[in-house]
Amino acid sequence: MKNDLVITPEEEKPLSKQQEMFNWLVAKIEALRVRVGETTSTLDANLEYHNKNIYPLEMQIFLLKKEVLKSLFSYYNDKDALSQNQRKVVLSLVKALLREVLAGETDKPDEEIQRIYEKVEGLSYEEAESIGFDHMKQQIEDTLENYDLYVDLSDMHKDMSEADMARKMHEINDAIREERERRREQKETKKRSKKQAARIEQERQMDEARSKNISTIYKQLVKILHPDLEQDDELRPLKEELMKELGIAYKKGDLHALLRLELEWVNRNTADTRKLTDDKLQIYNEVLKEQAKELEIELVSVINNPRYGLLKRFGDIFNGLKNFNLPKEKNNMELTLKSLTRSAERLKGAGAMGEIKDLIKVHKMHIDQN
Repeated sequence: MKNDLVITPEEEKPLSKQQEMFNWLVAKIEALRVRVGETTSTLDANLEYHNKNIYPLEMQIFLLKKEVLKSLFSYYNDKDALSQNQRKVVLSLVKALLREVLAGETDKPDEEIQRIYEKVEGLSYEEAESIGFDHMKQQIEDTLENYDLYVDLSDMHKDMSEADMARKMHEINDAIREERERRREQKETKKRSKKQAARIEQERQMDEARSKNISTIYKQLVKILHPDLEQDDELRPLKEELMKELGIAYKKGDLHALLRLELEWVNRNTADTRKLTDDKLQIYNEVLKEQAKELEIELVSVINNPRYGLLKRFGDIFNGLKNFNLPKEKNNMELTLKSLTRSAERLKGAGAMGEIKDLIKVHKMHIDQN
């Protein structure tokens, strides 16, 4: 919506409630449109920065952590190299690094990492995978049982492809969502009072009023937007596009699109919008409320888009990207990379024992602080 759609009061005549609501909705929609656009642009820019600057550092850090983990474990296995207390702290450090390495793996870990896992956890990586998968499957079965739903899970197994797993989870989520919706509607039906019934009837009448306006609005817009009636050569191409949009909206019976065009082209100045009756404004306001709701949903959809999932750990995306500072994250990662590089080099050289003692000291401090 454009700012010139705002209705201004006449002298000694305050705005009606419908006029005030119209102005409030116009301002809300404009703000939401700006926020959707700015949020998308900011997220795109940060995602590009992440892919170019953060991701390469993450990969280097991940590989160095694996290297340090393997070196530390080799010393942990050497009972003569470390005291019992030192081995205890090193084991804690190995487990912590192992969790980080496994969390960063996109494929099955290599054989050496699997051997380390079996040694420190007391079961094979394959067994742990099976236990984890069985636990997840049981949770799904319990959830389905709570909803009294049946979904065939016999084709679910831990070795199924990511695509097959995604399809299966989509099927399960759809079944649960449909059942939730059915129960919600059932509950609302039971609770429906005379007041609610009257509101539903009012909404029906409002829908009927909207339908009656479609033909009138269409004819009015054709007179305004028809390119053959436009004398301005610069505006004519724009109106040709708008006429196509108008024709599609009319053919579909899309009152929302027709009203948007009418608000932007028929009522472009305050004198015209001020002449709108409260009855007409009431219909407009209902559509504008829907439009505002759609924009709010669009904003949430942008923020929750899996495309930006990698960014959520760096800041509060939903509340205006507060504390979102990827250059600072990059600097911190560069420091981490430098420290890990030094550790990996010392663990392979003559300074290995000195590095292990340093790591033990730092890890003990970390444990004490937490």
